[in-house]
Amino acid sequence: MKLNPVGIIGFNRPIHMQNLLESLSKNKEIKDTKVYFFIDGFRKESDKDANSDVIKVCNQKWGFKESEIILNDENLGLKKQIIKSGNFLANRYEAFILLEDDLIVGEYFLDYMNKSLDIYKDHENIFHINGYNFQNKFLNSRGTYISKFIHPWGWGTWSHKWLDFTSDYDFDK
Repeated sequence: MKLNPVGIIGFNRPIHMQNLLESLSKNKEIKDTKVYFFIDGFRKESDKDANSDVIKVCNQKWGFKESEIILNDENLGLKKQIIKSGNFLANRYEAFILLEDDLIVGEYFLDYMNKSLDIYKDHENIFHINGYNFQNKFLNSRGTYISKFIHPWGWGTWSHKWLDFTSDYDFDK
């Protein structure tokens, strides 16, 4: 199974980042996965220490094959940070997984995401793999299904679809 890189978007919440990385570290695929930490710049001086603490958490040994921290000099905000991080990964890889720092993932998350990105890569009507499940509220919560709902709570996509989606994005908005 091909393992895709993981991008993690963080800001000024070191406890959230710690919790996410602890949950990710339970995935056996972590040892063969490259991770990119995209840390947004602080908005105000009072965010500076918390942002530094996030970077310290990211610098701990979590068991990834490789890790890289990419810091913004300014605060982009979540929307622009997601677009910028996705574009960074899409310009370097065929597919990728993107997470926000306030998520907790299951021990089979990376297995599910990587297998799904491979299985559905040639399906024209599928634009991303969602890592969130509605827990018996919609359809079959134990299997995969196609949905029109988009949830950015842990997802993966293919670079050509991502770049097509973001090609008209105006960063000045």
